[in-house]
Amino acid sequence: MAARVDQEVVKAPGTLVISTYAPCPDIRKVVTPDLKAPSMGQTGVLLFIDSLNDHNRLGGFALAQTFNQLGDECPDVESVKKLSNAFKANQKLIKDGVVLSEHDVSDGGVIVCLLEMCFGGISGMEVTIGHRQGNALSILFSEEVGWVLEVLQGDLQHCLKTFKESQKLPE
Repeated sequence: MAARVDQEVVKAPGTLVISTYAPCPDIRKVVTPDLKAPSMGQTGVLLFIDSLNDHNRLGGFALAQTFNQLGDECPDVESVKKLSNAFKANQKLIKDGVVLSEHDVSDGGVIVCLLEMCFGGISGMEVTIGHRQGNALSILFSEEVGWVLEVLQGDLQHCLKTFKESQKLPE
């Protein structure tokens, strides 16, 4: 693949590019990854949405390679239905207007997700991961399917209830 810029040819290795389109019922409800609460003068709450129930597989990721390993297990979707239900709950919360920001954990894990949210929002954060199973490295760097939401404290119970109810749907 190559592109011409003025008189110069810029070459790039062949890559697979996939583009998709989806309807957006209300473009005013678009959510970006930069933290919003600090710039609003408020304290936000971060929710890690883990539809895979504490799996922290590291197979094939950069973290394992830095330790000269490949890892044993790659992340996988254990239940498509649970993921679908979590996604629908997430969409409901966006429609309700309670999600301030959101970012996936698929590229570097929770730690990279949180850092990118901070950088975008020009702010910092304090994070507690004590409720999770596993060691800190696997929790922070696992690229399992999941995402982090930023909401205001006053919306926390509504968010928790919405996600809890979404997982009660029949399989």
